[in-house]
Amino acid sequence: MKIPLLVEDLNYERIFLEKLERFTSSYQEEMPSFETPVPIDPTFRVLSELSMTELMVRARINAAGSAQLLRFSQDLDFIMFGMRREGETPEAFRERIRLNIHMASPAGPLEMYRSLALAAANQEAKSKDDFLIVDALAEIEGDKIVIHLQPNAKLSPDMTQIVGKVTAFIAQEHIKPAFDIFEVRAALPKRVNLVAEARLSRGKGVALLTNLQVTFRDALAEVSRLGWPMPLSWAYSQLHVNGIDSISISTPISDITVNRNEYIVPGTIVIKQAAS
Repeated sequence: MKIPLLVEDLNYERIFLEKLERFTSSYQEEMPSFETPVPIDPTFRVLSELSMTELMVRARINAAGSAQLLRFSQDLDFIMFGMRREGETPEAFRERIRLNIHMASPAGPLEMYRSLALAAANQEAKSKDDFLIVDALAEIEGDKIVIHLQPNAKLSPDMTQIVGKVTAFIAQEHIKPAFDIFEVRAALPKRVNLVAEARLSRGKGVALLTNLQVTFRDALAEVSRLGWPMPLSWAYSQLHVNGIDSISISTPISDITVNRNEYIVPGTIVIKQAAS
C-alpha cells in the first residue's frame, strides 16, 4: 500500500538546503556580492536549527494525519483503535469503526453518547457474539443526558460492572463535553410470554414443537432492541414453519409495545399440539 499524499516524505538535508538557498538568493537580490553562508557562520547555525524545528513539526503533522487513516492508526489514535485486532471478525471490525466515527462526530451529541457507550462496553469483543451490550439509547431527561444499556441476553453480563465501566469511560476529561451531566443506566426488560397451539403436518411429532419453542426464544432474543415492539404478525411468521399446518396464538392477543428505554425478553414459551 502506497503512502497517502497526506503524509510527506521528509528529509532534513532537503529542508535545510531549501532554506539556505532562499536566504542566499534573497540577500543576493540586494547585494550581488553576498556569498552563501558556510558552517562557521552564525547564520548557517541558525538556519540549521530552524530546519530541524521544521522537520519535527512536519513529522508531527504526518503522525496526526496518519492517525486519521485506518490503515496507519494505532491504539488510542482515532479513538476507535482503527487497526484490525487479532482474531477480530470483519463484522465486528466494521461495527467498531462505525461507532468510532459517530463518537468523533459533532453531528449530534445524543448519537455521540450512544456510540461512546457501545464502544466502551464492547472494547474487548472479537466478534458481535462477544458484545456485552447490544443496544444503547441516549435521551435528555430534565437537565441531564441518560444513557440506557441493553445487555446481550445470551451472555447475561454483570450490568452493575458495565454501567460503572461505561460511566468511567465517558467521564474522561478529553471525551465528555465539559458542561454535560450524564447518567448511565441498565435498560428495563419487558418479559413476554407466549402460548400457542399448532396443528402438525402428517408424520410430524411433538419434538418439532419442542424445537420450535427454542428457536422462537432465540429469534426473539436476537431481534429485540430498545424500543422495538413485537408485532403479533412477526410471532406468527416465526412459528409457521415447515411441518406446521396451522398455528393459533392465545397469548399475547395483540402486538407488544415497549417504551424507548425498554426491551423485550422471552418469558415462558409454550407451544402445544392442537386437539384433533
